[in-house]
Amino acid sequence: MNLNISRAAIVTQDGSGDYKTVQAALNAVSLKNKEPVIIYIKKGIYKEKLFLDSSKNFVTLVGEAKFNTILTYNDHTGKLSPK
Repeated sequence: MNLNISRAAIVTQDGSGDYKTVQAALNAVSLKNKEPVIIYIKKGIYKEKLFLDSSKNFVTLVGEAKFNTILTYNDHTGKLSPK
């Protein structure tokens, strides 16, 4: 599915939506898109390191529930790499 229209893509961890991961939905957004894309994320904890290409414009992430839709990843600039 290529997201280049102004509609919502649904992310659910159980696979009942359009995508199982937020990154999969972001990857589906067309490069240099001109229309708004809404990615609606159902409740859950999504442990993903997310990347959105700078040429993918007009992307909005919307969570289903303020306290129950969590995007997280245990990474930061001060984290030490395992040796």
